[in-house]
Amino acid sequence: MDKLDYADKRCLVVEDRRPFLMLLKGLLMSLGAKKIDTELSAELALKACKKVSYDIIVCDLHLGNDRKNGFEFLEEIRKLHLISPSAVFIMISGDSARSMVLGSLEKQPDDYLIKPFSQAQLNSRITRAKNRRITLASLYSLIEHKKYELSIETCKHFLDVGTRYTANCIQILVQLYWLTKQYDKAENVLQKQLDERSVQWALSAMARTQLLKENYIEAIDLAKQAIDASRNDVDSYDILAEAYLQNGMPDQALKSIKDALSLSPLSIERHYNVCKIARVNDDYETAMHSSQAIFELSQRSVHRNVNHMCSYIRSILDAAEHADNKKDGNRLKQDAIYAIKK
Repeated sequence: MDKLDYADKRCLVVEDRRPFLMLLKGLLMSLGAKKIDTELSAELALKACKKVSYDIIVCDLHLGNDRKNGFEFLEEIRKLHLISPSAVFIMISGDSARSMVLGSLEKQPDDYLIKPFSQAQLNSRITRAKNRRITLASLYSLIEHKKYELSIETCKHFLDVGTRYTANCIQILVQLYWLTKQYDKAENVLQKQLDERSVQWALSAMARTQLLKENYIEAIDLAKQAIDASRNDVDSYDILAEAYLQNGMPDQALKSIKDALSLSPLSIERHYNVCKIARVNDDYETAMHSSQAIFELSQRSVHRNVNHMCSYIRSILDAAEHADNKKDGNRLKQDAIYAIKK
């Protein structure tokens, strides 16, 4: 691993607890960083990112009650293009709960560290991510500008000439084929990978590819294989749910999407899928709870939209209309009135 020169890197540390904020700054200074900004909240960090282009961002996941968290901060700076393709984002947290770890990984930071960690660990994660970002900078830039065909050619070039980031390039190439609806090419790349070695991500990606090709039975079989290999493979549960739904098996779809939600409950997109599948199953209570989650999760995020509130109220009224008895229906109608007044 190439040694990273921190001296010319602009760093941002986001942590709501001042003692740990200063500790992180000290660790970066000891590694040679000279330009380090610190912020106690994601809101202030967002303002900083609008003024400065950072090379390295180290951000805590939990940034105070009723404040934007690390998930939401990362999503927003990406959505607003406030982080460059060569910059690295390291998420840190003292919470080792499975839902937090899986939720963090789904947001795809460059790396994730659980407290406590050493200076050597921090350096290793930043250096590894930064070297990858620098090497593949041209590819990341093309993808950010949605030049997908050129991105595909650039990705294939990296694979042809050889790179230590072969696995990353293969994964990116498959995703680019999905984006451009070249599903047969994605399948060929993945089959070659699986023929060489059966790896978890390739098995799950092949399941998604078959789902996109509308080969639902194959998608179900592959997703089950991926889940058997790793019970924490949230993406495969999502794929399995959608494949079941499209194959006319709504009961199994609902069970699978609930399994996914139990593993990683902080995804707005997953809650959308829960609502869709629950309504197909006439499970209006489950749809109501996920509509509420969408509304609450979106409040401090880049996804904030008044439509989420309207959908939540509608879901309560739907649940009231289909309640088992009049008493429960009246209670739900009161809940809708209360939600509107809030």
